[in-house]
Amino acid sequence: MANDRTFGNVQPMIIDYHIHSTFSADGRSSVNDICRSAIRFGLSEIGFAEHMDFFPADSGYGFFDYEAYSSAVEDARRLFSGSLTIRKGVEVDYQSRFEGAIRRWLEEREFDFTIGSVHYVNGKLVDHEQLSNEDLRVIYPAYCSEVRHSIMSGLFDVIGHFDLANSFLRAPSEIRLPAIASVLATLTTTEASMEVSARGFRKGRGDTVPGREILRLFFEKGGRRIALGSDAHSADEIGIGLHEAIAVIEESDQDGLHRLFRR
Repeated sequence: MANDRTFGNVQPMIIDYHIHSTFSADGRSSVNDICRSAIRFGLSEIGFAEHMDFFPADSGYGFFDYEAYSSAVEDARRLFSGSLTIRKGVEVDYQSRFEGAIRRWLEEREFDFTIGSVHYVNGKLVDHEQLSNEDLRVIYPAYCSEVRHSIMSGLFDVIGHFDLANSFLRAPSEIRLPAIASVLATLTTTEASMEVSARGFRKGRGDTVPGREILRLFFEKGGRRIALGSDAHSADEIGIGLHEAIAVIEESDQDGLHRLFRR
């Protein structure tokens, strides 16, 4: 599991452990182009987290090529040795009904780290178009239940873009907070890290995913393990929002006790 390193009130080396290249179906830049962009931005370490989808209806189903991806990462490590630390990760689209298949697939492959992310609820993609007509009293707790299952599976080092659903659903506090608080209580009893994603800044929303409110609740409940990522899908997105995300983490953790996931 995680090799945690405190950054607290100390300026950290800037890292990004959630980047997609063209080895993801929606990636737009090569591994090497992303590495060059990361070096220009001043990143010391990056983690590729290519999508692995188990849901046949997903547009990325069957796309991921583990062998080619592994080879490309090894080539990049040789090419950029001394300039950039490169980790080989995977972002699994977690649905509890596929947990057995996910477990077997991961057991047969080697990754530096694994991210588990919930992108679907009851077979529907977590976005505004798919969920806008759903009853929030039903769909938001259902989302949280899937996230809880991903944590309890023990399969993942990082729980990806935690509370992503609220970016689209905007559930009222009386529905959202009790449901998310229960998930946070589960997360804090495990060794998994909660991802703090800079994607909200990249998309112009002015906050991390999860946002400040959930981060403060996480720390109040004794949570400490976090992972930093941008969810960048192209070289020109590398680094966007990372400094702002670190500031949000520092602001939310008044005691400076959080620990940053790194391999």
